[in-house]
Formats: sequence, C-alpha cells, structure tokens
Amino acid sequence: MDVTKLEAIQATKRANNRLKPVSDAAVRIISGRGIRTLEKEQKLMLARLDRELTEDDTRGRALRDAVDALWQELSRPVPKRKKVLAKAVYTAVRRVQRDRWRRIEARHGKIRHYFDGFGQIKDRFKSGKKQVRPIWPWLVVALIAGLLVWWLVRS
Repeated sequence: MDVTKLEAIQATKRANNRLKPVSDAAVRIISGRGIRTLEKEQKLMLARLDRELTEDDTRGRALRDAVDALWQELSRPVPKRKKVLAKAVYTAVRRVQRDRWRRIEARHGKIRHYFDGFGQIKDRFKSGKKQVRPIWPWLVVALIAGLLVWWLVRS
C-alpha cells in the first residue's frame, strides 16, 4: 500500500517527535536535572531506540554508538567528556531526523510548504477534510445589511 505525501509527512513528524526524548534525556543527565536514576534512564533510552529506529534509518547505528559512548563515560568514576558525548547524541538524533525528511523529499518532492514558521504542520494539512469556515461573520454582515435596509425603508 502506497502512502500519500501528507500521510508520510505526518508519520515522520510523529516518529521524529518520539525520537527527540533521547537527546533531551542526554542533555538532562549531563546538566544534573534528571529525575530518574541513571540505570532507569539508560533502560528507557535504549528501549526507545529499539522501538523507534528502523532499518531505513541509515544513521541509526551512529546514534546507538553515540548513546553507548555516553553511557560508558557516565559509568566512569569521574566522567570528563560527558558534555561532548551528550552533544554527539543530540547531533546523531538530528541527523536521523534529517535523513528521514530527505527520504520523503526524494520520494515525494518538496515538503517545506507543509510547515509553518515553527516547524509544525499547518492547520490546513492536519486533517484530510476541508476546513469548515465559521458562519458567524456572514450572519453579522446579514444583520447589519438588514438593519440598514430597515432603516432606509423606515426613513
């Protein structure tokens, strides 16, 4: 079954949003703002990578390697390069996300017009249905026109 361009964009946007917590967790850990234990965070991060990375993600291996390097560094008594390794995890996540968008562009063409200035899918593309415009502005115009006609007839 072949998916439409809009379906592919929506699925990729959701997949990229599900992958983002990996880089967020790495940044949270090195800044000391983690609310979970390191063991729990590692377990959750690795489980998320197992769920979210597919065989189509060619840079998925690099992301896994960056995450493994970060955890190896954090297991040392005095971690020294944790900021550099957290940045490597962030960069690897962004590369996987960018590659996903490039695969869609290669298959379907340009996709920039589907997004607003904040990188969110525009409202008119969010649902497959046409947007229903509100009727109240027309009712206000009709009411004003009716009052105007009534006033002109009465005068």
